[in-house]
Amino acid sequence: MIRTEGLTRRFRNFTAVGSLDMEVDEGEIFGLLRTNGAGNAIIIKMLNTLLPSSVGKALVNGMDVLDDLSDVR
Repeated sequence: MIRTEGLTRRFRNFTAVGSLDMEVDEGEIFGLLRTNGAGNAIIIKMLNTLLPSSVGKALVNGMDVLDDLSDVR
């Protein structure tokens, strides 16, 4: 259902999310357990197409979040 490979988000010289690899299968429940300021909201925004990634790939239900914006939404 959700798969990321090297998902990264940079803001100029600051890396907010660096090279995230994860996979969530259909029917699984997942949570982002990271410290405050570790990019949790940025990860969710990239997965729901509100913020593009700088590097890497993210698929939601087999659809690329950069190429299939409306289908992912």
